[in-house]
Amino acid sequence: MLEKNMKRITDSRLTPLLNITGEGIRRAREEAGYTQKQLSIKLETKAVYICRGSLSRVEHGSRIVTDLELQAISEVLNVPMERLFPEKSKDSPPTGQEGHLRAVLSPFSAGKWLRNPAPSLIMDVVTQFDRRSSPMEKFRAFLKRKNIVFSARRYGIDALGAMAQGLFCSLLIGTIIKTLGTQLNLSYLSDIGSYAMAVSGPAMAVAIGYALQAPPMVLFSLSAVGWAANAEGGAGGPLAVLIIAIVAAECGKAVSKETKIDILVTPAVTILVGVALAKCIAPPIGVGAQAFGKVIDEATRLQPFWMGAAVSVLVGVALTLPISSAAICSVLGLTGLAGGAAVAGCCAQMVGFAVMSFRENRWGGLVSQGLGTSMLQMPNIVKNPRVWIPPTLASAVTGPLATCLFRLEMNGAPINSGMGTCGLCGPIGVWSGWVSPGEAALAKGAAALTPAALDWLGLILICLVLPALLSLAFCAPLRKIGWIREGDLKL
Repeated sequence: MLEKNMKRITDSRLTPLLNITGEGIRRAREEAGYTQKQLSIKLETKAVYICRGSLSRVEHGSRIVTDLELQAISEVLNVPMERLFPEKSKDSPPTGQEGHLRAVLSPFSAGKWLRNPAPSLIMDVVTQFDRRSSPMEKFRAFLKRKNIVFSARRYGIDALGAMAQGLFCSLLIGTIIKTLGTQLNLSYLSDIGSYAMAVSGPAMAVAIGYALQAPPMVLFSLSAVGWAANAEGGAGGPLAVLIIAIVAAECGKAVSKETKIDILVTPAVTILVGVALAKCIAPPIGVGAQAFGKVIDEATRLQPFWMGAAVSVLVGVALTLPISSAAICSVLGLTGLAGGAAVAGCCAQMVGFAVMSFRENRWGGLVSQGLGTSMLQMPNIVKNPRVWIPPTLASAVTGPLATCLFRLEMNGAPINSGMGTCGLCGPIGVWSGWVSPGEAALAKGAAALTPAALDWLGLILICLVLPALLSLAFCAPLRKIGWIREGDLKL
């Protein structure tokens, strides 16, 4: 009896199937290049603990998989959860709208309710229903399986924000290192900075692909697409990279792992689509973005008061919203007086919120908002929009002061215009523009200068002192009348 029971336990043919995703998990794991041990270690980063032996039993269908474990596995393997389930066979019962219709009509076709059933008529109805709905359902299922989501959030927030990070990790940090190397007469620092600046296009494209959750083959291929789009787009290269990298990434995702020669097809489609688009549409996109940036710059020169206030408020608001003000400034090539106004607005939001909320958040909040991002206050803004009034009014004041009184120009890399005090990138951009103007600023006639005492005073007042004092001054009466209550700014 004992031997019979042991045989029943060890014989996989006699063991009941405890999950239907084991085969899909094994296939996805092998495609990702993970061993069972490596997948087990990766799952620990998601706070899911499945040892190698348990994972083996999962793949053989002899262990139950919880929904949380399945979600973690799909995230680690970077595949939609639907791919882990077995595909529906031809003999499987129909599901969705087709299955619902057949279930409703099945009593009629079986002749239970009709003395003279007409199954041919019923099947005609089903066939017409299938013809009308099936293509769209298949298309939607394909997009879902490929993780292709057409949404403003994915493209306008996720991709744009990731592009700003790519710019930060290449052009921005490269500009800072190169400027330091030039000022300290250290040639190796200048070379390092130049190399980092040179790969801004690929860095942006790869960051966009990462935000779109592109598979590895697509992600790596986007480096060539980013280089081509940035080079062909000229001064408007970042906008060209954003548009073209999104299209190329989605096309690459669509064909990824659809053929047996995926290693050739996926990079070929991604690169061919991306570079072809770069050749066709990147130059006009670059010209258009550059022209719009020049219009803003010229308007600020002609109307420094009103445009200074408008640019300062709008870019500052964009910085606090879950969109990328840095990417917007980079796309528009915002430098000169307009760039100075943008720096003023961003600093007003970050320093303003940091100082206003000091009583609730103390030193941690001061650093995280003052040197990090004012976006941390978005949940509080949603609850009580009036907390946004003081820093926004402060930006409306510091913008015109920057353009009219101090003539503060930001002639560094355009991305600095939308960074504010995040890592002190805004002030550093102003300083680097003084000593070594960026390409976008040079194209508009900017030149290096030796900053005077008034320039330094203006920089400190606009970026640090005035945002703090004005935000506190505007916040005090709002707290007094109850528009801003205790705890409204708590992170």
